[in-house]
Amino acid sequence: MKKWTLTNTLTLLGVIFVLNYSQGQRKIFGKVYSNEESLENVQVSVKGTDVATTTNAEGEYEITAETEDELRFMYEGMRPLLIKVEDVTRVLNISMIPIVIELENVSVEGDKNSKRDLEKEYGQNENIINTAYGYIDAKVSATSVNTIRKRSIRNAPCILDVLRSRFAGIGVTGDCVMGGSITGREGLYTDGTGSNVIFDIDGRITSEVPIWLNPSTVERMAVLNGRASAGFYSNLGVSAVVIINTSLSNPANQKISENNANVRDYIEGPVLSKREIRDNSPTYLNDLFASVSLEQAQEIFEKYRGRYSTSPYFFLDAYEYFSEQRENVIYADEIVQNANRIIENSIVAMKALAYLYEAQGRFKKAHDIHALVYKKRPKYAQSYFDMANSYRNIGDIQKSVGIYARYNDLLAKGLLKIDTVRFSKIISREYNNLLTLNKLGVEKNESNQHLREKKQQGRTRLVFEWNDSEAEFELSFIDPDQNLYEWKHSLATNAESVKRSKDYGYNITEKALEPSLRGNYEVFTKYLGNKSLTPTYLKVTIYHNYGSANQKREIRVCKMSLKNINQELVQISNDTDFVSLVP
Repeated sequence: MKKWTLTNTLTLLGVIFVLNYSQGQRKIFGKVYSNEESLENVQVSVKGTDVATTTNAEGEYEITAETEDELRFMYEGMRPLLIKVEDVTRVLNISMIPIVIELENVSVEGDKNSKRDLEKEYGQNENIINTAYGYIDAKVSATSVNTIRKRSIRNAPCILDVLRSRFAGIGVTGDCVMGGSITGREGLYTDGTGSNVIFDIDGRITSEVPIWLNPSTVERMAVLNGRASAGFYSNLGVSAVVIINTSLSNPANQKISENNANVRDYIEGPVLSKREIRDNSPTYLNDLFASVSLEQAQEIFEKYRGRYSTSPYFFLDAYEYFSEQRENVIYADEIVQNANRIIENSIVAMKALAYLYEAQGRFKKAHDIHALVYKKRPKYAQSYFDMANSYRNIGDIQKSVGIYARYNDLLAKGLLKIDTVRFSKIISREYNNLLTLNKLGVEKNESNQHLREKKQQGRTRLVFEWNDSEAEFELSFIDPDQNLYEWKHSLATNAESVKRSKDYGYNITEKALEPSLRGNYEVFTKYLGNKSLTPTYLKVTIYHNYGSANQKREIRVCKMSLKNINQELVQISNDTDFVSLVP
């Protein structure tokens, strides 16, 4: 067999760069809205060019752009948004984010010393309220802020009873069993009804009445009553804002202590089971699961095949159903083979299929897909991560090492950009893990990075990857001590991180579990959308005893399609060497 050298790989890579990375001018279209309302006259332009348009009365737009262009969305009162155009970009439905209007004593983007003082005083001063946009001192604020103290909240059955008959400008209907609504009475509509109230819960804004919230976890509550008082929430169109600070909150929004309450109550919105999520799936999938035989399931597939003939996600769903539920891999493979042109026309669909193959241990099939994506995306850092891991999965360690060498050489030559914030640390960790477990000479030349990795040995490590770079979602981790950690990937909460991942071409993050905490960890995900109506596939790889000779790995794939609901991704037992996944 001819030896594969670094020279061979770099020569091939040069050909790939020249032949396969096309700019690709195309039409991009979508809709722009805010708070579910269409926005007319939004300025949409290609940054650095004269190409521009505006949205119509329905918030719709269409514009021509090329790969690597940046689309700028601008509208008065909203944060300007820059969205990078990628090879897969066709539809961009944009949710714009209101600009915060600073008020006196509200520290948002203003005086840093003022913000620091209010944050420092928060623990001792009950008049200070933490909002999504900064801190308010209710006692000296120029706007009207009505507060409710902790001792007045604890014994209430739910949030409805906390607010009922307490403020003249707030109307409460319903009860804690059947649910209800909260309205603001100022600015009544002509039919006499009140306008809706929004809730700011530890910095999260929602229009849903938080019946799920346990009042015993509430530390402070404030009401901004009247449109003028609620004005710094910009043009959300509400007459009042109920601000709730719980004992689970933390200004840095990284670690949230539970303090003997049910930490699940803190996760905003319902947590749906796998069955409940399936019940909200497309009709064809529900019909497949309701079938009583393989023959009936095949008939159902053929029945819907014509209707969904252009949707790669229909065929991905069918593949997953027949291979896992019916355990008929041959028929499932035929489905993919017949839909090969449709799937290969979408890189995000290709990556989703690769994830499914990997979760099933079909690494050779996944490798073939990663190789195709790699050729199409030579400027994406994720391509090198995927290819190196894919070679490792099929047992070709030398080619895996070669991919890492190729990636590092391209960084050194300036042909690829290095991201020192997240990706470089992750890919270095993977590389050192490969060297360590395969004893490839690291003992003689241990780098500082490798020495640091040795200190991480024995931990449980979770690696999250997603197939669509436009996807926005949240991850929540509950540890055995009932502390909640969060990682948010959205333009609303972490725009710089989202932009960085697109600029460098990676869709990945990781978390190491604390080895000293023994017990069960739970991981939840909440999907926020991907600027189109398509699902996003999230892959989580769980490494137990990471970096040790006993390292084990398991892969789970989650299809995210229902927006703004929580679904349990995995449960992990940290008591033994066994990784326990949710069925």
